[in-house]
Amino acid sequence: MKKFWVFAVVAVALLVYAGSTGYGIRLGEFAFEFSPDRQHVFDATKRFLEDVQFKDFDHASGFHTEEDRKKKKIPQLIEEKFLTKPEFLDIRHFEILRLEISSAGDRARVLTRTTMKQLNSEQLRGGKEDVKNVDTIWYWKKTGGKWFMDLQSSL
Repeated sequence: MKKFWVFAVVAVALLVYAGSTGYGIRLGEFAFEFSPDRQHVFDATKRFLEDVQFKDFDHASGFHTEEDRKKKKIPQLIEEKFLTKPEFLDIRHFEILRLEISSAGDRARVLTRTTMKQLNSEQLRGGKEDVKNVDTIWYWKKTGGKWFMDLQSSL
């Protein structure tokens, strides 16, 4: 019984430490942040990358301000970011590696690793798969109580 209580105290201490450092809990694809802002930015980044993965650029543009949407087209920016045309981009997997929020709580940055393959490439026709990992930082700003991806610095 004594071992159980020692284990329980250590587990609670680790959870309190994770919460106090702002990192939350992450088990595989499941993540729970102790800060509502961190959780929102985490979820929004994941949904944005899923939209890009499934080529739903109209929905992906919803993470940007109205002003940014008028300035640029998401597919063109994705082509610049990943160095391949969106129709040739096959996102196999992505993961969020790190999320940071500024001390003022109005800016955030998210480091992601995306495993992607360029379709219709010479290497593919030659029998080699062109699969690579791309590390990317996505920047977010909080405006009027809502989080928006900073289009100019992210894409």
